[in-house]
Amino acid sequence: MHTTPGHQRLHSLDALRAWMMLLGIVLHGVLTYGTIDYGEAWPLKDRNTNIVWDLTVFTIHVFRMPVFFVLAGFFTALLVERRGLLAMLRNRALRIGVPFVVFLLVLFPLIAAGYSYALVRIQWHGTHEAALRAAWNAIASVDTWQSVRTMHLWFLYYLLHFYVTVAVLRAVIPIALRDRIRDLFGALLSSRARMLVPAGATMITLIPMRSGGLDTDPDFVIWPRTYIAYLVFFGFGYLLHAHRDRLSEFGRGAWRSTLLGLTFLVVSGAAAEAAADGTAGARALRIVAGGLATWSLVFGSIGLSLRYGGHANPRTRYVVDASYWIYLVHLPLCFWLPGLFANFDVSAIAKAPLVIAVMTPILFVSYHILVRSTWIGTMLNGRRYPLRLRSQ
Repeated sequence: MHTTPGHQRLHSLDALRAWMMLLGIVLHGVLTYGTIDYGEAWPLKDRNTNIVWDLTVFTIHVFRMPVFFVLAGFFTALLVERRGLLAMLRNRALRIGVPFVVFLLVLFPLIAAGYSYALVRIQWHGTHEAALRAAWNAIASVDTWQSVRTMHLWFLYYLLHFYVTVAVLRAVIPIALRDRIRDLFGALLSSRARMLVPAGATMITLIPMRSGGLDTDPDFVIWPRTYIAYLVFFGFGYLLHAHRDRLSEFGRGAWRSTLLGLTFLVVSGAAAEAAADGTAGARALRIVAGGLATWSLVFGSIGLSLRYGGHANPRTRYVVDASYWIYLVHLPLCFWLPGLFANFDVSAIAKAPLVIAVMTPILFVSYHILVRSTWIGTMLNGRRYPLRLRSQ
């Protein structure tokens, strides 16, 4: 089937959104094997650790969710333009709100049980049987259910609030002012400061962050610092849709933006380490370099996707369709598998890839059997797909 340049761009961005979801599996899969203590954010730590996985987590975290929220804003504006505001809200309630509630209730006990199992196996050196008893006790405990949080689904929770924000702003901002904002954004895209302005906004939002980097808050309370920080990315993507004819400009400078982002990433990482030792000015440097790294990699990721990912094919489409389910259900395995491999006396360099290598086919097979052509697929993707891949 022939696709226009506009459709190719949408395929590219849709695929990029899927890859950002799948990178979450890598990030969560290696957290247990890094040396950094993340406290309550990720309390599990294997006996074998390696700094390579700390660097992996740091790198992915700098750009993954920013890219995702930019794309979420872009596709939200697309829905508003094509279907109208109310239809967008209804669509997002069905595709984001319903899965958020359903998977929160289903996954929370599985995650609590998996964590208890892994904790007994890895940190208490318990037997498989003792770990299974701990897992069951975690599910049955009233205390467990009283501590429900949004977990890795926090971004869905924030997206729901952003959709409401869009509705409110469209109601209170006059059309003339909206047109003016659109024109100013277009002028920004034409200027040399097109990356510096959003980077500066992100630097401001990083100031109140606990670590000097982007926080993720799995609480049901919406913290202003986190809400505003990610709203910057969502808003950029939303406004970008009105200038989608300019997307090709991202592709032309893609490699330059990516290399620049990686350079700032190194500076930000060094500053973060110095800030942990109390070095004066290091936190400020981390914030500045972090903001520049994030937006350079956002521009670079979008540009590379547009340059090299514009041609849809059945396999890519399959991965895109599967990515939502895979991200939603992967987290229990990030606890159960490290628990199962607790007694494997191998380097963390080998153990983390082993977890991901085992987890990935399980997730794809579960999608193929349980989701692709079932009502779950309709809930997540709006339709059922045939099990057999077809050329497009």
